[in-house]
Amino acid sequence: MAREVVIGGETFKRRHPLAVWLLLPFITLGIYFFVYWYKINNEARRYLRDPSIQPGTSLLAVLLGWILIVPPFVTVFTTAGRVRRMQENARIPDRIDPWIALLLRFFFGLDILYLQVNLNKIWDAYGMSYPGAPYAATPPPYPVAPGYGPPQYPGGAAVPPGYGPPQYPGGAPVPPGYGPPQYPGGAPVPPGYGPPPPPPPQ
Repeated sequence: MAREVVIGGETFKRRHPLAVWLLLPFITLGIYFFVYWYKINNEARRYLRDPSIQPGTSLLAVLLGWILIVPPFVTVFTTAGRVRRMQENARIPDRIDPWIALLLRFFFGLDILYLQVNLNKIWDAYGMSYPGAPYAATPPPYPVAPGYGPPQYPGGAAVPPGYGPPQYPGGAPVPPGYGPPQYPGGAPVPPGYGPPPPPPPQ
């Protein structure tokens, strides 16, 4: 009923749309819906590598948000928007429309069916069966902490080898006084040039 898809070291599930919309909620007396809502928002968080996505908040919106009426509809729209972002990254040409998802919420909860069909397009794009996308992009990279990764200019362009501040192979900056001598711009000083080496210790 569900198949696992591994992308960028993360595991996702390709689910049967009818199962998540009708069969499993019927068998579990509606409990599966809340489990499903948490899971797809967690998949969006992991695929997009976006820590601002909070699956627990999305779950509370459908679990307790009916008291305020508005939150369940907001989370339908925002969840569909996250699926659309995932499709954009995977280069899916035919993408979900969050407004249609919101409208389908009023028709027997068909937004669940609509969401899962569009999620499956993403998983199929990674080499399963989706005919419209022979290849797909990898998920966005994790944010790189300052001082790590290849050197870059402020605008994000890569610094050519031999330029910029000296770095160790892993990308961490070399402290002043360590590493091979360099000119102020970062280019290496050829052998025989630059200041003479200090005398050996006595």
